[in-house]
Amino acid sequence: MKRSLIGRLLRWCPGALGLLLRQKFYPSLLGACGKGVLFGRFIDLQNAKNIHVGNNVVVSNRCSLLAGVDGNDQSIMIEDNVFVGIGTLLQAEAGTILLEKGTNLGSECRVVARTSVTIGRNVLMAAYCVIGGEPCSSEDIQRDSFTKISDNVWLGARSQVLSLMQIGEGAIIGAHALVNRNIDAYGVVMGRPAIIVRYRK
Repeated sequence: MKRSLIGRLLRWCPGALGLLLRQKFYPSLLGACGKGVLFGRFIDLQNAKNIHVGNNVVVSNRCSLLAGVDGNDQSIMIEDNVFVGIGTLLQAEAGTILLEKGTNLGSECRVVARTSVTIGRNVLMAAYCVIGGEPCSSEDIQRDSFTKISDNVWLGARSQVLSLMQIGEGAIIGAHALVNRNIDAYGVVMGRPAIIVRYRK
């Protein structure tokens, strides 16, 4: 009860003092937490022991990190030097969400894992991007399918990548694009549904 009250107070606490106090207290709630991690205000954590955070991570105001309600496979793994923008949702419903080193998620993004989702190194996601979340059949889940955004991919504002899609390294997804098929490495795609219009290399 005491920890819950402290958590509620720190969730609201503004300014540099709030940042400092959350930096000291929140790591004890998580499964693992590295050094130099900053937690903004009004963050929601669910099944926090299944959330693992690396070094020098920023979790901005109003983010939700929801690691499922049961089972060790419903986890959120955030590697070093990741930025999670204001109001972003990471929801591991039936798989693991992995954000690899150096990835930057803009404000109000949604990553929903109904199978596992991996977002590679140095991925840049603009505001309001959506990854996963579309219904998956039980057959797809049994085949251990997954959603993957490879290294160095850029996603434009309000783009959407459906569950089980795989985007190759260095691809660029245009603003408002809907990705409902796999995208080759270095492909530049636009449209709803998205089509490749050129290659970067």
